[in-house]
Amino acid sequence: MNLNHHASAVNLGLLGIFALVLGLSFGSATASASVITDLPEDFGTALGISTNLAGMILSIAMIVALVLVLAVANMPPIGIIIAIMSVIILLTVMTWLDQVVLIFSAIIIAIYFGLTVKGLWSTPGG
Repeated sequence: MNLNHHASAVNLGLLGIFALVLGLSFGSATASASVITDLPEDFGTALGISTNLAGMILSIAMIVALVLVLAVANMPPIGIIIAIMSVIILLTVMTWLDQVVLIFSAIIIAIYFGLTVKGLWSTPGG
């Protein structure tokens, strides 16, 4: 395993996360907070759909963009999960996502880690 490749991949993933956070913080620093929270409403009006659906579409677009950056960077699964949960929490705070999505995501991740730990503790014989 090439450790230099792994280190550069992690650095690229961290750079992508930093760029996302910097973009969101810069955007919210230069504009009022209502512009960011009203974006799903304006998007929904433009498409003729509900505000909740527009928020979901925008949120999915942001999450997919983050996953693509992290997938290209070959980050370990735990890093990807932490980054995605951070973005989901941010989108929930910005009221783009419902709290139910955050709860279901946390439950799915808890089940995933529970199965991983069960696999680590199980013996080959049963």
